[in-house]
Amino acid sequence: MIKFFREIRKNLVSENKLSKYLMYAFGEIILVVIGILIALNINNWNENRKAEKIELTYLVRLKNDLAKDTLYLENKMQYLKGERAKIYEFVHQLYNVQKTEEEFKQLYFLQSFVTESLVMQTSTYEELKNTGLTNIFQNDSLKIEILDLYREYQIAADHFIEINNFTAREIFSKSASVGSKYYVPDLYDEKRLFEGTDWKFINDPNSESFKLIEDTQINYYIKHGYLIGHFEDLLIKSKSLFFKINKELLKRRR
Repeated sequence: MIKFFREIRKNLVSENKLSKYLMYAFGEIILVVIGILIALNINNWNENRKAEKIELTYLVRLKNDLAKDTLYLENKMQYLKGERAKIYEFVHQLYNVQKTEEEFKQLYFLQSFVTESLVMQTSTYEELKNTGLTNIFQNDSLKIEILDLYREYQIAADHFIEINNFTAREIFSKSASVGSKYYVPDLYDEKRLFEGTDWKFINDPNSESFKLIEDTQINYYIKHGYLIGHFEDLLIKSKSLFFKINKELLKRRR
């Protein structure tokens, strides 16, 4: 093909047809430019296809992570609601007279000392962030919602740590001193564990030990409610993002 064009140029020059030669040369330049543009377009198309494939892969991974997160949040909410129900039962039975050691034992272990952390599926998002691919998403509103949700995950996780540290330091550590052997019954012989008169403070609402145990459970009740609120908020937002990603995937695959 190149040899063919050379022959045309050679003939035009030898025949002293300058105007035709210039027109031919110009046409040849146009063809070269068109060829380059076509090549660039093909290359851009290929790159865009690669980028879209990567984007869709990450969207699927995020969707799968969010499906796990919503199940996790729902389970944690139900668990903490169960713990709050135990505390409610404990506080309301606390003022009943415990006539036997067995009654006291059954009541004592209704208490809740749950320390709850927040463990979300963030590996896909962390990979996106660490590789600088957070801008790969074509849907700007979806991208913003993804970034916002995982930012909220981190804020909530930090709050959980602060709450747990405060609870352990200011609440549980004080209450544990009242009935430390009841928290680790496997260290004691059960007959010795509940014999004697040391447990009878439970029938004296005016005693410091009674008040401390009551206040401790009230604080845990409030704490569980606060954590449930976090779980509910994150659950709503996680489900919303899950459905939006799913909608985007369905739209892009048509």
